[in-house]
Amino acid sequence: EMCGRDWSSDVCSSDLIGDHILLLETIGSKTKQLRKTPLTYANCENDYIVAASYSGNDKTPDWFYNLSTDNPFITINNERFEATYELIESSDKEYYWSLLDEVYPTFQMYRKRTNRDIPLIKFSKA
Repeated sequence: EMCGRDWSSDVCSSDLIGDHILLLETIGSKTKQLRKTPLTYANCENDYIVAASYSGNDKTPDWFYNLSTDNPFITINNERFEATYELIESSDKEYYWSLLDEVYPTFQMYRKRTNRDIPLIKFSKA
């Protein structure tokens, strides 16, 4: 439950929506507006893996395209930091999907829902 707070206040994201949720802040590539997106992540050493799954929609989510505008900021467990990112190569995806599926098994359903090759992104502290 959401405790009656909205995402625009800098509250601890993980306590609000459960474990393994980060809050991604990007600047809209067209609008130049700040966008905040809660995303499920998996840990991989010191990095954070997320999927541009959009719940299995055939469209890639806007936040993915906004990554190229500026370095994003991420809030995890009440810590906000600037992040760099890289796209995960197709050959490595199976491994990273297994990490994400373990955290949130519904990702398997999302992949069945769309023919889109869902991008996987690895965020690191800048």
